[in-house]
Amino acid sequence: MQVSQDEGTEEQALAHMERERVRCALVSLPPAQRQVIEFAYYGGLSCSAIARQLGEPLGTVTTRLRLKLLKLRKYLHSTE
Repeated sequence: MQVSQDEGTEEQALAHMERERVRCALVSLPPAQRQVIEFAYYGGLSCSAIARQLGEPLGTVTTRLRLKLLKLRKYLHSTE
């Protein structure tokens, strides 16, 4: 199935809008909290690797990541 150029352009525009929403959500976090998410999702690091790099306990990093992802989800749902 071939996608028309208009459909491709619309999909690209929607993807750009979604990326911008995620970027705004990340910017809304304090830098230390944002760093954990960036290490995990953009850096591809595991929680244990992040903990080693930051010199933090694994449980702290795991909890911080989980709580910040919930915060991001709430932010993204509120901006829909």
